[in-house]
Amino acid sequence: MDKKIILVTGAARSGKSEWAEYLAKISQKPVIYIATSSVDEKDQEWCDRIERHRQRRS
Repeated sequence: MDKKIILVTGAARSGKSEWAEYLAKISQKPVIYIATSSVDEKDQEWCDRIERHRQRRS
């Protein structure tokens, strides 16, 4: 079994998540996806963005 770890880094709102999701899709292999962020309950825009990211993932 060929195992690979790919770390996607970049600035905030640079498209990291979409790129990582694309790589996961084309791999056609089981994927563990780790996304890090602090949730700021006072920032509704950020909370909405996090929720959209969560909904895109299995």
